[in-house]
Amino acid sequence: MAAEDAAEQASALQQALEHSGWFHGSWLQDALYEWAESEMPVAEVRAWLAADVVRADDASILRELGISAEQARDAQLGERVSMGALSVEDAARLLLDVADLGDIKRQVRARGPATQPAGADEAARVRNGLAWWRGQLQRVASLTDAIPPDLRAWARAEVGKTNDVGLLFLRDMAAEWGSPVTIAVARQELGRLTRLRLIEHPEPSGPLLQLMLGSLAVEEFNRRLARRLEAAIADPPTYLLAMLGPYPASDAAQLTWTQAALDVEDFRLEYQITDAPRPSAPPTSPCPWTSASGSTR
Repeated sequence: MAAEDAAEQASALQQALEHSGWFHGSWLQDALYEWAESEMPVAEVRAWLAADVVRADDASILRELGISAEQARDAQLGERVSMGALSVEDAARLLLDVADLGDIKRQVRARGPATQPAGADEAARVRNGLAWWRGQLQRVASLTDAIPPDLRAWARAEVGKTNDVGLLFLRDMAAEWGSPVTIAVARQELGRLTRLRLIEHPEPSGPLLQLMLGSLAVEEFNRRLARRLEAAIADPPTYLLAMLGPYPASDAAQLTWTQAALDVEDFRLEYQITDAPRPSAPPTSPCPWTSASGSTR
């Protein structure tokens, strides 16, 4: 999805939530992220809101069970679910007229593989999964320049003193919010924060704080990876010598060796393989997210 289309969808989503009359203040901002991450078309979001199903997770559960927004609206159960008077599971039982949702859920799961293209193999699924993950990370990383300078400096300092495990946690947690529309929602909030910070000091929402730290975590991860690669070129460790041999003399061979070494070091840093440790960051702080915000996904 192009950035312009994602921004338009984010604006339309905000208008839908505001028009529903359910959301105000910080709840509106948090709900925007949740509905954006559901990846439902805005027209369908409007239908669920018209049925008074206001939490994206509740709508997703009903949807996965084959229940439409229209069915929920006709049964007039949405408001009871949204107000906490009725669980979404109990609402589904009433709508489906079943005592146990287990059989329905098993039928839904059984239908899943049938939707995959014929001939889809494990390698293709892995490639598609990696491509999706890289796209998520790239979109999260793209937020860095949009963060107000003071918040960016704070986030960069926090991730800089976080150990590798905490850094990967921050990065991966933020990547879960990396869909195009969710990033567009984040950019809109960052724009408002930048304007408001001229006259007051508004706090970012929980999801935005998570994305900000994740964006700088991607940057810091790449910096640490580059440092490991430089050290490996200067003094190849035993595992690289065994796999690739010594650093070659010719330019063409150096390029191939360096790319292979980068892949190895990336894998070792990603999966915390430390049989031949190299210092990558002082483990002074496990993860700033746990102290910076009480909101988690």
